[in-house]
Amino acid sequence: MASLMLPESSLLRWWRLRSTGERSLMRAIAALSILVLAWVALWQPLQRDSARLQRQVLAQKAALTEAQRQADEIASLARQAQPEAARDLRTELTVALAKQQPRLAPTAVEAADQGALRVIFESIGFDSLVGLLQTLQRDARIRATELSATARVEAGQVRAEIILSR
Repeated sequence: MASLMLPESSLLRWWRLRSTGERSLMRAIAALSILVLAWVALWQPLQRDSARLQRQVLAQKAALTEAQRQADEIASLARQAQPEAARDLRTELTVALAKQQPRLAPTAVEAADQGALRVIFESIGFDSLVGLLQTLQRDARIRATELSATARVEAGQVRAEIILSR
């Protein structure tokens, strides 16, 4: 029976020609190279990322502490806030209209369902309408639950019907 013989590679032949001391030295160099590569490719990035993450944790802890302090302050202010005596919608609307420049005069102010008010402006500047709604929302906490604005012939003017409620 013929035995199957594989040709010997030139690298294997070169390795066998080296003395035991040379082989040991090459093994030591290879091991040292692997250690240096592992240190450069793995250990240093891990250390750098670990330090960066520690800095981020400290910054986030400081942000959390500040957020908790602000939340406590907000809760304290909310407990201390005295509710204003609520005026009726018509009075609040009159006050808000008086603050507007130029003065706005609605065509009609009528009571609507569930304590709401229907306010009609036959002709009002769109910018003035938006300003009025912002003032009502910000100062009197009155909001427009319905709004119908129809363009007029004059530029920037609309006919507006608004339902206001708290």
